Amino acid sequence: MTKRVMDNDYSQDPETIKWLRKAAEKGHATAQYYLGVCYEEGRGVAMDKQEAFKWFRKAAEKGNTYAQYNLGVCYLKGIGTAKNEQKAVKWLCKAAEKGDAFAQYNLAMCYLNGYGIAKDEQKAAKWFLWAAKQGDVDAQYNLGVSYYKGTGIAKNEQKAVKWFCKAAKQGHADAQYNLGMCYSKGLGVAKDELKAAKCFLRAAKQGVAKAQYNLGLCYCEGRGIAKDELKATKWLRRAAKQGDDYAIIALQSLQG
Repeated sequence: MTKRVMDNDYSQDPETIKWLRKAAEKGHATAQYYLGVCYEEGRGVAMDKQEAFKWFRKAAEKGNTYAQYNLGVCYLKGIGTAKNEQKAVKWLCKAAEKGDAFAQYNLAMCYLNGYGIAKDEQKAAKWFLWAAKQGDVDAQYNLGVSYYKGTGIAKNEQKAVKWFCKAAKQGHADAQYNLGMCYSKGLGVAKDELKAAKCFLRAAKQGVAKAQYNLGLCYCEGRGIAKDELKATKWLRRAAKQGDDYAIIALQSLQG
């Protein structure tokens, strides 16, 4: 579960847990949320997903935004309770409407895939945009894909590149690969094989097979990077080990 954790380790102190519990039992929503986090992570108490769900629900019903998000994820994934996608959407929506970026991203995914609600690509794109503007890296990547494919929003390769770039700068491997492809083909941005190779390298180091394959080709053909058959073989092999068919064919051709 993607969630906020406490600022330090004080939550593991038994005395602090005691006072946290007292506040939670008296109906203090923030204490209820943090006690739920303690049970969800096993911080200062034995890990107990059902107990975590219980406290998230209490806090969520009192309007705690973070708890509403976590409760939505519990229902979405069946953590500490029976899986219920409709209830997940209900609580994610409450948190999303209050501006919670994590909730906005997860709600977008629900609309995109039809989890617990009718599939609606336009609403998915809307919530990706709200979360992306707050810096959520997964939302930035998915918004880039939406613009690139024209899914739920008018196709715009320039805007796709903009959001791929933001996500790539945060280390998102698939965004780095997609940005590399945009630079390689001149989609939404001026063609630049040097920048393409750099993007492929970043994504390849994170294990993206398609990036490893494309980086291998760059080294093989000297596109945007010095030609190097040994490095070409290295990256093509890595992609081939992950089952990339193009890499397997390229490797066979390279080895004669």
